[in-house]
Amino acid sequence: DVCSSDLFFAEWGQPLSASEVGPANGHVTALFNGQVYVGDPRNIPLNAHAQIQLEVGKPLIAQQTITFPAGL
Repeated sequence: DVCSSDLFFAEWGQPLSASEVGPANGHVTALFNGQVYVGDPRNIPLNAHAQIQLEVGKPLIAQQTITFPAGL
């Protein structure tokens, strides 16, 4: 069963929506594995090795690719 980012933020007691990430407010752009995630950011799946970036406002910062060592 895959967890969602909503559960992750709820565990921290922080809000997550299309206009709020924790204490930051503004338009939220979510990147999931290098692609813009279309939909509610609370539904982003927390898959193993998923690369998730949440941006609030502009400008967007280019996503950096993470290479995971073998065995992780």
